[in-house]
Amino acid sequence: MIYIYPGPGPRPAITLFQKASRSIRLNTYEITDRRVERALADARAKGVRVEILLSRRVYRSPDMVRHELAWCRRTQIACRLSPTRFRFDHAKYFLVDGTIAWIGSLNMTFDGFSRNREAALVTSAPSLVRATRAVFRADWHDQPAGHAPRRALVLSPHSGFAFRSLLTLPGPIAIETEEFYPPRRLQHAMERLGRQLRLILPARAVYGRGERNRLCLLATAGVRIRLLRSPYPHIKLILTPRATFLGSQNFSRTSLESNREAGVLLGPGTSSSHLLYRTFERDWHAARRLSCSPSVTPGAP
Repeated sequence: MIYIYPGPGPRPAITLFQKASRSIRLNTYEITDRRVERALADARAKGVRVEILLSRRVYRSPDMVRHELAWCRRTQIACRLSPTRFRFDHAKYFLVDGTIAWIGSLNMTFDGFSRNREAALVTSAPSLVRATRAVFRADWHDQPAGHAPRRALVLSPHSGFAFRSLLTLPGPIAIETEEFYPPRRLQHAMERLGRQLRLILPARAVYGRGERNRLCLLATAGVRIRLLRSPYPHIKLILTPRATFLGSQNFSRTSLESNREAGVLLGPGTSSSHLLYRTFERDWHAARRLSCSPSVTPGAP
C-alpha cells in the first residue's frame, strides 16, 4: 500500500504503532510531531520494545538531536545515534513486529505529514522486510550491512550507480525531488535524455547561480523542468516504464554516496506505481515552467 501526502496525516503511522505487540524499530532523520511521539511513548508504556535510530547531525538544526535525545530519556525509549561513517542518517523507515515495513520520503514531522508532497510504502513483502530489518540491526550495532539487503533495497552509501542505471532505461522518465545537486555523471545522463525527461523541483524564492545554471543546461538540452510551490515537493521519486523508485535519496553526491539512505524499486504495472504516476501528473500540471536566460548555454560555468 502507498500513502500519498499531504492528506492522511500521521494516522497511518500511528495506527501501525498502536498495532505493535512486540517491537517498533524506527530510523528517522527528524522526529518532532507530538502525535507520533505520544504514540511511540504509549507503545513503550504497554511493553512494546521501541528502538529509534537518529541522525547524528541534522542540517542547519544543531539543537535538534539534543532535543530528540532528551525526549528519548523522558519516555525511556531506547535511542541511538547513527554510525559515524555516515555523513547524515537521512533514511526514513520503520518496522513493526519485524513483519511490516514502512519505507518512504517523509520525516516524522508536522510538515512531513501535513504540508509536503511525500509518499510511503507499507509492505509485508518478506524480501523487503528482511532487508530493512537487516539494515536496522547492522546500523543499530554499528556494523556493515553487507550486500544482501541491496538485493531488495536501494541503499546509500553508494546508490549513485542505481540512479544512473534508472536514467539509462528506454522510454520517458519523470523525476520529482527536493534537493538537486547531481554529480557530473548523473547530470550528463539527464542531459542525454533531453525531452524524454520531465523534472519537478521546489519553487524556491531563490536558486543560487550554480544551481540555476545546472538547471538551465538541462533545459537547453531539452529537459522539461517545472517548479512546484504547493505542496512542497519533499518526495524523492523516479518514474520509468520499467521501474519506479521511491525513497529518501536526493539528487546529490552526499545523499547518494555518503549518507545512510533507503529506497525501494517498484515493478511496472503495480497499483502503487500507477498511484505515484498519477500524483506526479497532478503536480506537473500544478507547477510552473522554469524560465531560463537565453545566455545560458551548454558548457557555461
